[in-house]
Amino acid sequence: MVFTGLLGISFAIHTEGGLGFRTLEEFNLALLAKQLWRLIRFPNSLLSRVLRGRYFRYSDPLHISTSNRPSFGWRSIMAAKPLLVSGLRRTIGSGMLTRVWEDPWIPTIPARPAKSILDTRDAILYVNDLIDPNTKLWKLDRLQALINPVDIPLILGIRPSVPT
Repeated sequence: MVFTGLLGISFAIHTEGGLGFRTLEEFNLALLAKQLWRLIRFPNSLLSRVLRGRYFRYSDPLHISTSNRPSFGWRSIMAAKPLLVSGLRRTIGSGMLTRVWEDPWIPTIPARPAKSILDTRDAILYVNDLIDPNTKLWKLDRLQALINPVDIPLILGIRPSVPT
């Protein structure tokens, strides 16, 4: 039997028992993507602090392009960046940092920006402009005026954060 697991890795269950990964390269890439995720998720870990000092001092690993004389390990981790980015989705929170038409925030697979029903759209529209600041609920009239009707139920399923 062949199954596709987390991150699209295919593996087979042998009749003799055990797991036989289809390609070792896919498995290795998934592990490298996990390491990259850990660098982002745990910025104060020893590995993250060491790599930040060498490769991404003023940014984060997802927003750097090239490094000066990168090590084999760093090049390997950066090879997994497209795999990780393809599975990321912005969390909304207050919506102040998420751009409606550019950032992947719609909960689809893969995540993507919202689709517009207008020919011209405001390039600097943020998700917080679609949320009522008092009630922290979505402005349904604004959603219906700007966003494709297919995306509206997906957006309504996202709960904006309520400040504590």
